[in-house]
Amino acid sequence: VRVQIVEWSLESGVTVATDVTSVSGDLSSGITEAHGATVTTDNTWLYAKCNHATAGLEQIALKVTFDATNITMTRHTTTNDYTSSVGWQLVTFPEDICYQYTETLGSLDTSTTETITSVTTENSILAGTNNCTGTGTSYGKQVLAIYFSDSTTITTERSYAGQSTENSLSVVDFSSWNHSPNVMFLAQL
Repeated sequence: VRVQIVEWSLESGVTVATDVTSVSGDLSSGITEAHGATVTTDNTWLYAKCNHATAGLEQIALKVTFDATNITMTRHTTTNDYTSSVGWQLVTFPEDICYQYTETLGSLDTSTTETITSVTTENSILAGTNNCTGTGTSYGKQVLAIYFSDSTTITTERSYAGQSTENSLSVVDFSSWNHSPNVMFLAQL
């Protein structure tokens, strides 16, 4: 269970675009949906979670990214027609305090690190999605632990290898923002 609650004052200038998108079919090249917000990758944080009609490894591995106009959802598979609902939020700040990263774990890797722009980890939040190849119920191959190992490194770990994964990471560093959130609560199990 992961819970994240962040509340800002109305004067902060923060906006949130949110939707639930149903996707199916060949997602190997990505399916895009216009998000309708005015964003850049420097001032916007992406948080996405998915619900899947079929619960195999290949089916639940869905990477979600964004750009100035679209949300993109990608799977490795090209041959199967799986249905997923993707709930996403784009939180846009009036200042450039966000960072987006993409990383890959090879088929033999159980961990990797990503060098990032220096952040104040105790004032930062991190979210990620990923996709991977494979079938069956070997969830450890794509279920990831993603965390700040220090101010310039994100570490991604999984319980065992077998398939490669592509990971999308989204970071927001509140320490460089001129407004403080009223409430921030983060929990992960």
